[in-house]
Amino acid sequence: MCGYLLLPLPDNQQNDGQYMRLITFLGTGTYAETRYTFNGQECQTRYVAAALATFLQADEITVLATEQAYASHAQGLTEELERLQLPRPTIRSIPSGGNTEELWQQFAIISEAVTAGGVAHVSFDITHGFRAQPFFAAAVINYLRSTLDTVPAMQAFYGEWRKDETTSPIWDISTFIGLLNWSSSLQSFMKTGHGAGLATLARQENAAIQKAGQGERPRTLASLAESIRAFSDNISTVRVPQIITGKERGSASDVLAKIAQSEAEVRTHFMPLFPVLEQLQAKLQAIPADSLFSPQGHQAMLALAKWYVSYERYPEAAIVLREAWVSLYAETQGADEQQLKPDVRSNMESRWNAAAGKDSAERIADQIRNVRNDIQHGGFKEKDARNPANSLIRDLQILLDKFEAKLSDNSSIFEKIIVKS
Repeated sequence: MCGYLLLPLPDNQQNDGQYMRLITFLGTGTYAETRYTFNGQECQTRYVAAALATFLQADEITVLATEQAYASHAQGLTEELERLQLPRPTIRSIPSGGNTEELWQQFAIISEAVTAGGVAHVSFDITHGFRAQPFFAAAVINYLRSTLDTVPAMQAFYGEWRKDETTSPIWDISTFIGLLNWSSSLQSFMKTGHGAGLATLARQENAAIQKAGQGERPRTLASLAESIRAFSDNISTVRVPQIITGKERGSASDVLAKIAQSEAEVRTHFMPLFPVLEQLQAKLQAIPADSLFSPQGHQAMLALAKWYVSYERYPEAAIVLREAWVSLYAETQGADEQQLKPDVRSNMESRWNAAAGKDSAERIADQIRNVRNDIQHGGFKEKDARNPANSLIRDLQILLDKFEAKLSDNSSIFEKIIVKS
């Protein structure tokens, strides 16, 4: 008996009418007959690959086999697939992986098996993978996801043969492929500040949980994902007021609020996301402020500029640093909307240039202008054409340190005034 359906397959384990390839590793051991079970289906066979091909309705079967495995089981597997009226397998020779050259050959063969023909779905059966073959399958999946614009939907399965029992279960271990998605998206967000991929993944995972309808459904994860996406957009477009003083979606305050609201649900449903949210929370604590033109606002702009530098996003850091210096020269403590009016901002810049421009000792304004303009114009000005990148990065860091020292001096003066009063 094979392929008897007791329960419908979950949506993510149906091929939805799209072409699906099963990739299986052929081993050299004894293949004893058992009744494999998976999601209410049963199949009596020696070969877990035959059972999986039936359960998953495979359109194509690729068998990866060493010379020894081919000699031991290629004919038996082919005959079993024919008996069950399944597709005739394509058998690919694969080295045993005894040295570095053979390991790279394994990598190339598995990569080609996944990408050949542009199929929509690929399922891996790693039950009889020899030595490092299952590891290389995972490495190939990660590599292809990182380097190709389009990759097949991929799953992985393992058949647990139970010697002393009448049935042997097949386990869907595709969750670990999902971890590769999380790893890539989390790394991108933490290293660059680009959170669109992370937000998309969180939204997709949330939708899958909502559709499954098992247990208590999350209620705050969707809004957290959208807040991260909006915040990432503001970071990418250097929306300083929205990031620092905003309360709406995309502001630092909103992200912090959404993290606090969703902590329990993230722990329950998205554990890979939780450590990253803790790190993000720690980084964001210094960003929110009520006004850009207050001591707190100046410190927030310093923190934001440092954040851009940590992401190696130097053009954005130069923009924030320049505007932060200008904001130190606000004449009155008016509302931010008033301070950002063109004429008020222009007067602010004039005071900054007078105090820190060409007639000052350090000429901070000129230094910042030169660094920012050099970056913004891409080195197209003759005097900047040969200015090396490491020189610009060094100058930017020096100016950032000077701004931090300036804030420290201002804080000391303010404290002395308070003491005297």
